[in-house]
Amino acid sequence: MKSDFYREGRDYSPSELAGMSLTDVDEQIKERVSGRINDLSEKEILKKNGDKYTVSFVGIVIIENNVLKCYPKYVKDELHAAEELRLAMKVIEHCRSDTNILKKVKDDMKIYAPKGQRYYTDGGGRIDRLPLLRFLLVDYYDNGLYSNDVPKTETNGPGEIDWNRTVNCTLPFISGGRPFYHELKTRRRVPDENDYFRKLHRCVLSMATEELKDAGVLEILGLSEPEPSEESMEDLGGKNYILKRIGDELKVRFNTRKRSVLGAMRDFINGIGLPLGKDSFPVYGAAGFNIVWEEVCRRLMNDCLHKKLKEEVCEGILGDSTAIGKLMPKNGGDVGSGTELIDIIEKPYWSEAEKTAEHTLIPDIVTVEKKGEKFRLVVADAKYYTPTLDKDEEMKGQPGIYDVTKQFLYRLAYKKFTDLYNISDIGNFFLFPTEEEGECGVTCKGRVSLDFMAAAELGSIEVRYLNARMAYGMYLKNETLDTDKLLLKTI
Repeated sequence: MKSDFYREGRDYSPSELAGMSLTDVDEQIKERVSGRINDLSEKEILKKNGDKYTVSFVGIVIIENNVLKCYPKYVKDELHAAEELRLAMKVIEHCRSDTNILKKVKDDMKIYAPKGQRYYTDGGGRIDRLPLLRFLLVDYYDNGLYSNDVPKTETNGPGEIDWNRTVNCTLPFISGGRPFYHELKTRRRVPDENDYFRKLHRCVLSMATEELKDAGVLEILGLSEPEPSEESMEDLGGKNYILKRIGDELKVRFNTRKRSVLGAMRDFINGIGLPLGKDSFPVYGAAGFNIVWEEVCRRLMNDCLHKKLKEEVCEGILGDSTAIGKLMPKNGGDVGSGTELIDIIEKPYWSEAEKTAEHTLIPDIVTVEKKGEKFRLVVADAKYYTPTLDKDEEMKGQPGIYDVTKQFLYRLAYKKFTDLYNISDIGNFFLFPTEEEGECGVTCKGRVSLDFMAAAELGSIEVRYLNARMAYGMYLKNETLDTDKLLLKTI
């Protein structure tokens, strides 16, 4: 099994993706690699670019016997790739399981991952082996080794007192005609350390760990090594005998967790000897990582777009809802219990049809907050770009005029709101990811300006790079970023 790092956004040849020269290999291998690349292209994990393919994915992919560890495109130093990918995978997993994220947003993230803690098949009955290995280890960390308990009798132990044994096996001290027992016989159930399936579970965990280490993904998945097993599969009877024992155990065990572990061990043993990428198609990560970055920034900025206009914004933050009726646009209806901050953005009105269009501007992030005795409005666009903005280099990769003008219009859309509540502290930002540390995790990279927008008193758009490790760490802890950090003096 080969393993290497691949940068998101970079082009690779089929041979580079397969980790081997395809010139003189068997035709069957060529067909498998070609089919696998086509499959990944359909999933938008790879995008064809001439005779090469662009990686448009963050996570782990396997082509033939090559493990592709695809790290985010903002990482320039491959020495940081493993740590950056490990954190990105934690964020992807958090997004996947977060029930607060809208379904449409989650769909746009294009996350490929095991459902819940379970592994799954590709629809054709073939086990997706990478999530299977992950399930075995994560379940172990959460629940420990497989356990069948046995009764244990102790003297003065922590269990329930066994009065029959106590009376029959110990001499009491008689005081005032009443017996007192200095030694109490107690009973409890404890894990049977010699249980066959407990030993098998430890053996399987050791083998799964070695398989993940061989693929170079153990640490990237945030997993650590369990205590190694002293027994091998041969010591436990060999493949056929083990599978028979598991089948017999499944007939008498009805505990959900036990059945899950037994089934996973059976699937693991059945798949021994099969390369990770041959008869399964493991993909673990996100093909829409730009949407993941947007979600991270929304949480960091405590986005208010979908907060209730009256209760949460006007009353909760601004402390005054008397002017709320003036905020709704023409033909926008009245403020109701479900009206959100985003609803005050005006929609186009077509006079000939005497109708208002359904859609309008949708900013990424709008934050309203109290700072001291005053209020602040922040409009931000989370841009998953890696622009070159240095004076001595060709400028490239920056947001185009469409994105720039939209960002000015987002600010203009809330002018009535800021005027009514006398909010003069207004910030407008592009937020890019970076591996650079910056000051307090933020690096200032100038601003974007258009003179006619400035003449309309819309100011400029400040360019900020957020350290991705800081952003991910705060997101995973459900912390918010102090917007004062974004207002550092522009360099």
